[in-house]
Amino acid sequence: MIHIVQDMAQPQHTRNDPHLGCTNALAEFIAGEKSWYEEYTETRALNQRYRSRPESSRALLLTGYDTVVFAAYQDYWTNPNGSGLAEYSSRNFFSAGTNLGTFSLFGPCGGLAHPACDARGYVTEDFDLTIPTLGGEPTAGRVRFLVRDIVDSRTGQTIPNVRVSSRSLWDQHLELSGQSPKFSLNTYNYDAMADILIPRAVGYSAGFLDYFFRGRLDGDVVIDPDDPNTDAVRFSGINTSPEALGGGALQLYGENAAGIRTPLVALDADVAVSAEPGAAVRSARFTATGDAEKFVAVYRGALGNEQPGTDAQTAPGAVIGKVLGGPRVEQIFSDGTRWYLRTPDGVVGLPILAADIEDLRWGDVDNTLVGRSKLGLDPDARNLFRAYRINRPAGSITVPTTTDANGARLVDAAQTVEATLPAELAIGTVVRFAGSVRVTEDLATFEGGARSFGYDPSTGDYVPLGRPDGRPEAPAGSEVTIERTVDQARTVTADFPVLLTKATYNNPGGLNYFWRLVEIGLDASDRLLALVEVILTEPANANGRVTVKRRNALTGVLEPAGEVLTRVSFPISPLLLALVDVRTQQVVATTAAPEVILGVDSVTPTTRMQGHATALAHDGPLDGQVITRWFELPLRAHVEPPAPPGDTPETPFLANVTVAQESGVTRLQITGRYTPTLAALVQSDITIQQSEPVRQPYLFAIEPDGNGFPVFRGFNVDTTFLGPVGYSATLQQGQRLRPSPVGDIVLLFSEPVGISEGEKGVLVRLTPSDTARLVLTDELPPAATHRLVGTTSKRTLVVSRGFETVSRLADLEAGTVAEFFGDDLGQQFVLLDPTRLYNVDDLRFYRPAPPLVKTALPRRLAGVTDNPRGDYHTIETK
Repeated sequence: MIHIVQDMAQPQHTRNDPHLGCTNALAEFIAGEKSWYEEYTETRALNQRYRSRPESSRALLLTGYDTVVFAAYQDYWTNPNGSGLAEYSSRNFFSAGTNLGTFSLFGPCGGLAHPACDARGYVTEDFDLTIPTLGGEPTAGRVRFLVRDIVDSRTGQTIPNVRVSSRSLWDQHLELSGQSPKFSLNTYNYDAMADILIPRAVGYSAGFLDYFFRGRLDGDVVIDPDDPNTDAVRFSGINTSPEALGGGALQLYGENAAGIRTPLVALDADVAVSAEPGAAVRSARFTATGDAEKFVAVYRGALGNEQPGTDAQTAPGAVIGKVLGGPRVEQIFSDGTRWYLRTPDGVVGLPILAADIEDLRWGDVDNTLVGRSKLGLDPDARNLFRAYRINRPAGSITVPTTTDANGARLVDAAQTVEATLPAELAIGTVVRFAGSVRVTEDLATFEGGARSFGYDPSTGDYVPLGRPDGRPEAPAGSEVTIERTVDQARTVTADFPVLLTKATYNNPGGLNYFWRLVEIGLDASDRLLALVEVILTEPANANGRVTVKRRNALTGVLEPAGEVLTRVSFPISPLLLALVDVRTQQVVATTAAPEVILGVDSVTPTTRMQGHATALAHDGPLDGQVITRWFELPLRAHVEPPAPPGDTPETPFLANVTVAQESGVTRLQITGRYTPTLAALVQSDITIQQSEPVRQPYLFAIEPDGNGFPVFRGFNVDTTFLGPVGYSATLQQGQRLRPSPVGDIVLLFSEPVGISEGEKGVLVRLTPSDTARLVLTDELPPAATHRLVGTTSKRTLVVSRGFETVSRLADLEAGTVAEFFGDDLGQQFVLLDPTRLYNVDDLRFYRPAPPLVKTALPRRLAGVTDNPRGDYHTIETK
């Protein structure tokens, strides 16, 4: 059909000018000589020389005319507006046999009225030129062109001064001289025709193709959850055609792995569907075949103006086909002894034992596997990474088998690559840390605080006996004295490279850091890849003690009074994610800069209070004697007591001294945590800010005033609190795109919101070349947690938990997201390349858009007791 459309751009076709193209004289007399126009135009298409010309013909002009849109097939040839391609070429151009001055059985110019068959109606243009003859000698002459303006009746465009014919001293090819002048078409005329008609041939052909394939359906063959017949399926989707479906029949077919297509039996009598453009399409129910790898939905009937004929077999109207499905799911799983391959056709053991390979996954190519042994320092940890290839072509669903030495049937697969975890694998990042804890102690002392002393047999010393209510008391006019008895800082430093070693693998109790394996992979280039996470633990000497002091009970000399426990920790815990080529020991991608500088300083204040009194001793060896002692009293914060009923006297608090203290983090440094590329997208904004001093009065005595009201005596502690203000973007997770030819990674960062509003999520795509971009323009809304569930080459699935659970399927290219509220898709679904949501419980695909709708594909995996989980992938069936 397209060839026929394109033929309409050749005037010899539309003006009924025969051009058989034979060299036989009789045949040429009957059907016309060959088309010099087509021969010349072909040299332009092929960049060849035309006949004896020294240079190649110039290239054809193909562009410049838009795609043509009509509402009926025949309109592309001819229509009431005269804008069909056949009409345009016939009415505006001559051909060799219908040129000016030609005569036929139909009359001058082939009996055609357009273009005008009168040379006097044309403007002329003279042109001097020199061309080679057949013998190669140049001949000079003058050609007179007949030109006219051509109007495009579809667009209204006018093309001026088109050379539609020629009159010269030469024949049609300007190579024979001495003839009587006559009208002819030469390569100048052919160029004018081709430059105008060929771009239109492209535009009309493209429009015809669009119109022919305008019928479109988008959807799935789904299982109706409310239908008791579990084998009942129907097409559910959208009419994406630009025109309405007008009550035609929609039939479903099932296609098995051999490509045999079988019509499904309709369960409903009426299989007709009607739908406006963009409207929902819901077919009748059909009974699915158990071996169907694909379904085909076929609509036959009216589509817009296109109507079926009286015989639906020969004239069905529009035909719209939609192939649904195609991917087959395969699974690998372990029963604790051996690994197995599970397909819809059965379960076959792999030549891989679970004792040797602890984890096994599909590689990026669908006939490859990648596994690892146990890692670490355990005696049975072999620290191996291995790649395997199933002996079948990529894209094949065949399971090749062989037998082992015991005659057991196994998958025909062989090891292809092996790598051992080296003694040290350098990530390329060095951590430099310096932190400190400063402890201060302020000792408040005063005279008094005890009326007498009582003997404490457990310590062998005397303790004060104060007021009956236990409050301290002091003689009138006594004052508090405060001295700083301790101001000591304990500093911890650490400087180390990040190395992946057996000792640091999965060892959270180790020094400085440990690493864990996030996932393994095998790309199309047979690179053994490991995505690893490095987590900081504690530096050496993280825990320590600072001695605090008090006055000796007898001498009043300062002496140790205990210890304050201090801890100097790294200010961050997750350090980095890195993708490593285990075999070459090269870092493919990393999130951290080559040097990470960390620092944190803090201050911890303490306050003590001691009294000094001379009083009578009771009991013990000094019974009845007057003794003098220093003794410690508990700090009692002053709280304004309630006023008596009907009276609101002021109760003064008299403080003769105020001490200033600091508490909190005084310095925080996190530099190089992320590469500059990542830092530009998720850079934290943390500063150290200090509060206004917060005053806390402490009580050491209560005295009556002249009216008998209490007066509280004490001292003030003004504490300035310091700490980080802002937010810190924390790298939570990363997953490799499966498949990915270069090793792209999706990273999930969290950013805290307020004090208790949860965390926002930020998705970033990182490439090995250290380029990064946000997956989504907007952050994920605040939630308690965000978690990556799965990532393919096109999508990533994130589950957010908070007041409501939300699963989000993000498009890695378009930056769009589909939200499933109330669903944690990570519980039952895995994401399979490129955009398949696969339910590992019922073994079916679901539409990757809300609401969740179960489809009738893929063909279910063979049954296995307890339906074990494993790793899954898809293969497109041919």
